[in-house]
Amino acid sequence: MLSEYLSIWEVAHRWQNTDPNKTDPENLPLEIQDALRYLCRLILEGKLGLYNEIFISTDEDHGLRESLILEVKTLPNEFELAVSERQYVKKILDGYVANRSGLFRCAVLTRQDFPDFWLDDELIRAFGGVVDSADPSMLTKELKLDSAKSFIDKNACQAVAKTLWDIDPNINITQMTKHPSLLNHAGGKNYKGKHTLRDWLYEIVPEHLKNRRGRPRAQSSKDAA
Repeated sequence: MLSEYLSIWEVAHRWQNTDPNKTDPENLPLEIQDALRYLCRLILEGKLGLYNEIFISTDEDHGLRESLILEVKTLPNEFELAVSERQYVKKILDGYVANRSGLFRCAVLTRQDFPDFWLDDELIRAFGGVVDSADPSMLTKELKLDSAKSFIDKNACQAVAKTLWDIDPNINITQMTKHPSLLNHAGGKNYKGKHTLRDWLYEIVPEHLKNRRGRPRAQSSKDAA
């Protein structure tokens, strides 16, 4: 099984079915240049995380070691050069790694292709995709559409819920998941899972409602006064 973390250089090459050790950085095929610039642009825009993979010896006698993944906070200038000047410094682009799940999430949200070599059933299950795996291109396309729609509906449901809570801060989460505005105007009725809407709303629920269950307290005449 391939690692969850691969270098930017390797991902761009294997994406185009090319050996990452056999190209000339000064004369890269255009499709690899395009892949490198796409990946670097995602990183520069903050959409795709960049990491260092450091190997630590755990048993020198037996040559055992484990990897430590550290997020890079300050981006090397070579990533900007790859995008703006078409300069591809292999030592740098091959020295930093990207995360498979992070790239897949970017592909879904930006409706771009995802490297077939890095796609497997585990990744599909992690994103809740249930499609015919016999055709990888259709698989990626359907996963993109399904995940993008879910992302849009989640934001719509949360926006409607925030508005309703501004109007009535005592609506609990259970009641909110059944509110007609949420179900009919924000796409909530399309999600039949027991916890889908509840989980979305829990991310933005007012603090005083997080652990409240049941019906909200009825307003007394004294409160109304």
